[in-house]
Amino acid sequence: MDTSEIALDCWAAWAPGLESHEDWLLWARGEKLPQQDGAPAVGFFPAAHRRRLSRLGKMAVYVAHQCGAPASQSHRLVFASRYGEQHRTARILDDITRGEPVSPTAFSLSVHNAVAGLYSMVSGNQAPTTSLSAGENTFAAGWIEAVGLLGSPGDDCEAVTLVYYEEPLPPDYQEFQSEALFPMALALNMRHASHNDTEAYSLCMADQESTTGISPPWQPLAFIRLMLNQNQQTEGTGSGSRWIWKRNEKL
Repeated sequence: MDTSEIALDCWAAWAPGLESHEDWLLWARGEKLPQQDGAPAVGFFPAAHRRRLSRLGKMAVYVAHQCGAPASQSHRLVFASRYGEQHRTARILDDITRGEPVSPTAFSLSVHNAVAGLYSMVSGNQAPTTSLSAGENTFAAGWIEAVGLLGSPGDDCEAVTLVYYEEPLPPDYQEFQSEALFPMALALNMRHASHNDTEAYSLCMADQESTTGISPPWQPLAFIRLMLNQNQQTEGTGSGSRWIWKRNEKL
């Protein structure tokens, strides 16, 4: 069963070497590859808060800022990351094993909703904000959370910005990694599609696992390809599940 049809008013993605829509279109065509190093420029963030951002945090707030989510109770935020600030957490664990005290600031910035909190403070958005993690299904879970917020009875939610962000794990943990081959972030401004929209997107979970024997691509990358290559549907990686996004043209 498909989720509600969703229109996208804006989208923004970032990876090292892939910053504009034109860069991502070249990537989707196989004509440009991401790099491994680099961080986006976040000069729009006040210096006092900017110093608290890791590269992962900079990626998340950059794409959220590019989509320009308004500070409104009717516009919600959903931040989705499988591992979150794992690099900060790894450094904290290293400090503990060496018998060194844990910095309260380091700990407060390592929790899963730290980036969402910083962005909400700087943007002045006092609307409810969700931070979630759901393994390989994190992007799909973020999508479903956004659709749920848009469909909540009696709620005044009219739009949701979904922010997905991830980077490769620290070297000691890379054997557990099945995604995030390079740092990337994606933001989508989502709302219910109307009869005036020329295209809309929906998500469904298929009944069976893929029988092709080929592992489906990383979910956010699969969705970017769907938008840019104008395909009708795409499948993304999921733990024991098949997640399929559909692009519906409305004549």
